[in-house]
Amino acid sequence: MNPLSHQTSPLRALQFASAAHEAEGQTWGEFPYSEHLIRVYETLRRVGVDNEFVLVAAILHDVLEDTLVSPAELKSEFGPLVYDLVESVTGRGANRRERNKDIADKCRGSWGRTAIKLADRVVNVELGGKLGMYADEHFEFIADLYEEEVFQDSVVVKLAGILDAALAKWVASK
Repeated sequence: MNPLSHQTSPLRALQFASAAHEAEGQTWGEFPYSEHLIRVYETLRRVGVDNEFVLVAAILHDVLEDTLVSPAELKSEFGPLVYDLVESVTGRGANRRERNKDIADKCRGSWGRTAIKLADRVVNVELGGKLGMYADEHFEFIADLYEEEVFQDSVVVKLAGILDAALAKWVASK
């Protein structure tokens, strides 16, 4: 049986995630929420990611956190590998700091998990929203996330560099 079945189709993931976010009335700034999901996917492709599980999970990365999709439903629809990746970038905790720490703890040791979270942040910073919040927490988040072996991966290095440069540009403009 091919593990890359219909469960790992990026188009199917986009349709599923878009419907879930639309049901919640979510937008991404002035855009439909699906624009954010597409940009995270495209950011990963731009830095060389071709792993279908990672790409599908990138599209689905916010469904557990921001919609009524249950863990069981996500696992049933997309399989345990995609579910695991999405769960790893879903923050649990009473406040933003706790949620970020939870994500960092779950991502540490995995280039795919780390890449999804960094791509999400890159896209949010590129839109220009919440830059102060991201700048304020950036170094603490990266320090929590950091694991030498993962941060030697070329994809992670590229994404971290893009994120650092975007935030540095914003800080310098202040």
